[in-house]
Amino acid sequence: QGDWSSDVCSSDLLPDNSPALFLVDTGASISVIHRDVIDRLGLPVEDVGGTVGGLSGSVAWKRAVLPTLRLGELRLNAVDVATDVPGVPELAGALPVAGILGNNVWTNFVMELDYPADTLVLHAPGTWGLKKREGAPLVLDGMHAMTTVDLKTPDGKKGTIVLQLDTGAQDVLFIGNAAEAFRDASTRGVEPVLGIGADLDELPISNFLQVTRRVPMSTIGIGGRTFKHETRASWYGADDDPPRSDFPGLLGYAPMSQWLAVLDFPSQRFALRKSTRAPRVFDADKAWLELERSYWGEVSDRAVIRGRLQYVSGDAAGARATVLAGLAARPKDAELTTLLSWIQRNDQEWEGSIATLAAASRSEEHTSELQSPCNLVC
Repeated sequence: QGDWSSDVCSSDLLPDNSPALFLVDTGASISVIHRDVIDRLGLPVEDVGGTVGGLSGSVAWKRAVLPTLRLGELRLNAVDVATDVPGVPELAGALPVAGILGNNVWTNFVMELDYPADTLVLHAPGTWGLKKREGAPLVLDGMHAMTTVDLKTPDGKKGTIVLQLDTGAQDVLFIGNAAEAFRDASTRGVEPVLGIGADLDELPISNFLQVTRRVPMSTIGIGGRTFKHETRASWYGADDDPPRSDFPGLLGYAPMSQWLAVLDFPSQRFALRKSTRAPRVFDADKAWLELERSYWGEVSDRAVIRGRLQYVSGDAAGARATVLAGLAARPKDAELTTLLSWIQRNDQEWEGSIATLAAASRSEEHTSELQSPCNLVC
């Protein structure tokens, strides 16, 4: 059993024994690691000539192999990972994300996602699992986990849809003609659809605008439970001709957020239980900041990560000092310059914020980097 409840540093250890944060994404068939982490580990990268698909389209990817991945007390060997994949988040709030862990990792375990206790526990197959017939089927379609979802709108319309169980998504999302039974209750609009395939380094966000619909929901039935869940489900491709049919949609984490969700991959069952652990809100920003200092020491090339974490944790003075120390060592660093301007703006130093960016923009070395959305702190 691997228990991630103690602190964020037990989340994952890479082959060089360095800690790394990953998004738990049961909607991804393969794990993805950012190229800078792959390069730091010195792993060979292979061009496989294939593509990976997401909400924003399909993109080429390259393959690497993690010799080991340690998850709490559990360990996996020879884990395939994708890299050079646009659209994979680099940040979760202020936390630096090394990538996402998908179902080529999770299907090796029974997962307890205890949302009220802010805890993830993994069990090796055969050591723990759901009771027979508990919950609902969890059908593995290749490396995608599908489950039945019963839905009801405020005006009484009902429907049952098989959706991918995707802890990397936020709420209920339909694709193509999957939500046709709810069309009369839906509203229409335009919004950017961002996910795997959205390369914001190369294309403006306007390139990802799509006509979408929203469907009001009042009740949901998943994992053997039926309960009130008032939301407006997203519906992508509702008016496409021909309708998009690559997959019916996603069941995100929001409906599970008051429950202990058990994904028993070996038995292919999914159930929601009441959490019996003490509720808590884990301060991941503070925990990772402490880990940063204990593992890497006081080094200037971590100043962007640490300054961001200090600021969102309420230490504005410490954040500014960290960023200024980093700029003293690397005065032409575009990310540090942008972060300093952001801190100044949030502290209502309007003229200083503008002056910091203006001084940087006069340098040809900075211009292209400062225009990249990935370098902006949001």
